[in-house]
Amino acid sequence: MFCPVCKAEYRTGFTHCSDCDVDLVERLSPDKVQESKMNFDPGDYVEVLRTHDQFDISFIKSVLDDNEISYFINNENMMYANAVLFISKKDITRAEEILKNIKLNFGRLIG
Repeated sequence: MFCPVCKAEYRTGFTHCSDCDVDLVERLSPDKVQESKMNFDPGDYVEVLRTHDQFDISFIKSVLDDNEISYFINNENMMYANAVLFISKKDITRAEEILKNIKLNFGRLIG
C-alpha cells in the first residue's frame, strides 16, 4: 500500500497514512495522486533535520505541533532511509529558536 501524497510505502494491513491523513492506495498512478492537506510546495520549506531515529522524529513532531509550526517530513516511514524534516519558511526563525537546545539521539539539525 502507498500514500498517494507523500508516496510512502506501508506494510500489508495498513490502510491510512499517519503523516498525510489520507487513505492508502494499492499502487501509485498519476490519476490517484491527491493534493496534500498542507498544499506542500517544496519552495516554501527549508530542510532542518535528517534522522533515522523514530524517537527523534516523534519528539520533534510533538514540539512543532505544540508550537503550531508548519512542517513536512519526507521518508518518515521508510525503514532504511533518513527522515528529512522541512519547516515552513514563515516559521523557520521561531522553529530554530525552539529547536536549538533540543538533544537528539541520532539526528542532526542543519544550519
